[in-house]
Amino acid sequence: MRTLTLRDITTPADWSVYAKFCNVHTLENPSTPEQLAHWASETPERVPRRRCIVELDGAEVGAINVTQAFWSADEGLFSVRLYPSREGDAEALADQFFEIGEKAAKDLGCQRITVWTRTDIPETAHVAEARGYKMGQRNPVTSLDLAAFDPSPWQATIDAALARGYEFKTWAEVAKTDPDYRRKWWEFDMVAMETVPLPYEWKGIPYEDWLKFLEDPSLDETLQLNAFKDGEIVAMTGVFHNQVDTTIFSTGLTATHEAHRRQGLATALKVQNLAEAKRRGGKRLYTDNEEKNPMLGLNVALGFCEEYASVHYDRAI
Repeated sequence: MRTLTLRDITTPADWSVYAKFCNVHTLENPSTPEQLAHWASETPERVPRRRCIVELDGAEVGAINVTQAFWSADEGLFSVRLYPSREGDAEALADQFFEIGEKAAKDLGCQRITVWTRTDIPETAHVAEARGYKMGQRNPVTSLDLAAFDPSPWQATIDAALARGYEFKTWAEVAKTDPDYRRKWWEFDMVAMETVPLPYEWKGIPYEDWLKFLEDPSLDETLQLNAFKDGEIVAMTGVFHNQVDTTIFSTGLTATHEAHRRQGLATALKVQNLAEAKRRGGKRLYTDNEEKNPMLGLNVALGFCEEYASVHYDRAI
């Protein structure tokens, strides 16, 4: 079997190649080279990682991203993202990618690998299972036809929340009167993340590192909507505008403080953001939820339909 080699990403041209192979595996929600470069910059310098183009006999055949999971309490856990070409014998190439990804992770001090697969790209899961990885969390990826979305059936939910004294504001609106809004955003985000079903223990991200998130080219603070009660943030949601195809949107985290649940706030926030995405020319919006997360049921009630599932695997090495 011919040997794969790794070429570290160092130039804008490399990021273009990286984007090409990433987008083979994320066709419904593609990324620009600039976005991918920015997301890489969000990883603190202290964190062990490698992002590489994979070559076979001098020809580019994919890309990999190996990063210590600095957001996890497990310092030996590494996230390995594999983006092999799907041309030719895809399963054989995927197996080689696992081999070279595992070696790169082990060289950086990895003790356990976490990898996500897609049910509509089956060769990755087949190889993972053959190599002894154990299947864990399953996240259905769903989408909504924004062109057909009608928010009017949920207007009563929005009106009821307003009548109970809740206010809806984007972070862009809050920023006009609160110079410390970013720290409040981070504080609520970190608390909310503790409630998100994950296949590993969430540790949190320091404020200085989290600020990098706000530089994301797809982040628009006018699309990050929150619910406030007596001046305090109690719920949040957000959508992101795709930078490759402007008719595509995706959602970020939706969360409600436990003292304000069962008030319809998640529904009210999501409906308003979906309507705004539609107003801005959106045709389809994607999201994912862990299969037992109540948020999946809310999304289905809003009209989301499953496209495929993202499935987590891990293995000690």
